[in-house]
Amino acid sequence: MKNEFIYPDFNNSLVNIPHSILAHYSLPHSKPELKTPLLHQIKDCSKLILFLIDGFGYNLFKKEATKFPFFKKIDNEKLIERITTIFPSTTAAGITTINSGLTPKEHGLLKWNLYFQEVDAILQPLPYKFIPTPYHTNGISLPKDTKMLFNNVTTYELLKKGNVPSFYFIPKILKDAVYTKSMSKGAIIIQYISITDLFLELSKILQETHGKAFFYVYWEIIDAQEHVYGPWTKNVNAEIELFDSMIQQFINNLDNKTRKDTALLITADHGQYPIKPEETIYINQFPEIIKNFKRSINGIPIPPTGKLTIVSEGYIKDNSTNATLQPWDTANGILFYSAKGYTTKANRAKYTGVIYAPTTQINGAFSNTTFNGSLYSKTVSFGSGTSLTAYQAAGFPTTTYNLPL
Repeated sequence: MKNEFIYPDFNNSLVNIPHSILAHYSLPHSKPELKTPLLHQIKDCSKLILFLIDGFGYNLFKKEATKFPFFKKIDNEKLIERITTIFPSTTAAGITTINSGLTPKEHGLLKWNLYFQEVDAILQPLPYKFIPTPYHTNGISLPKDTKMLFNNVTTYELLKKGNVPSFYFIPKILKDAVYTKSMSKGAIIIQYISITDLFLELSKILQETHGKAFFYVYWEIIDAQEHVYGPWTKNVNAEIELFDSMIQQFINNLDNKTRKDTALLITADHGQYPIKPEETIYINQFPEIIKNFKRSINGIPIPPTGKLTIVSEGYIKDNSTNATLQPWDTANGILFYSAKGYTTKANRAKYTGVIYAPTTQINGAFSNTTFNGSLYSKTVSFGSGTSLTAYQAAGFPTTTYNLPL
């Protein structure tokens, strides 16, 4: 599908999944069900499990996941239906759509970083925190009420109204997040700390629950691996293989009655695709665009939201000038990942994050550059006039080069 635009089909997309679940339990729903005939095969199941695997798009499934037994069996037996995601195809938009049955236009949580007029600031909705910009650096106090994020009815509240209990499986680190509390209304939150913990807890609750029930399970690790190493890499494949093995073991260990009465649905919020850094356009290099940023009610420029991660299996050559570069992948702090080396002539640039070239070298100058972060490489060199401040990025080994060297 090279050079082909794919548009969301809102009659057969992510938004139609929650409405198909409501329809399965003969409950009112406002949008069409999915078009797939596969739904007919599960019509007699009283329990539904929906796995939302972050970043596990159709291309990754077909190219890599079908190498492993469980996913290969799904593919061979034609138990897969290709649907579209929503637009924009981001985690924030996608999981909000799954949890609410609303399109991004309706729920308003479009992406990872978003401007909120209520507090006149850019926030990250999922971790629910303020993001400083060159125009707005002072921190703010955020309302504890979840209504600013989502002021509508969740899928779980609709199921509860129809006497169908819901269980909301989420990583422990996200359990108490304002976003989680907002989107899980009507469900029982179940936290887990690892993939083994997840499947053991899911198996236990599934077999102890009698009658109708819905289970939502969010798994984020494949997406996290893709952001660091890129899609279709051995690191991502290893994560898929582990999940493939664990889900098959989970199914095998269920008692016969539960297995017969339960349907398993697996979807993703979006996929990923590798890009070429040399073909990337940075809008902060165009003064006319910056000059025309929309301004808030208080006259503060509103910069485009979104952060940067560049992954390359080759070299990265960075000639940034007067640039402010921050990582998109805030969980791991990755700014650049390079397999063959990172070379820069950056001048007066501001970096926040990690440059990660574990098997090669990082070569400056970094002239007159402000660098807040960590470097991980065999050798590192710098130029003059560079300000360096160190921190240990989450998930990185203690051998990360602390700055200043």
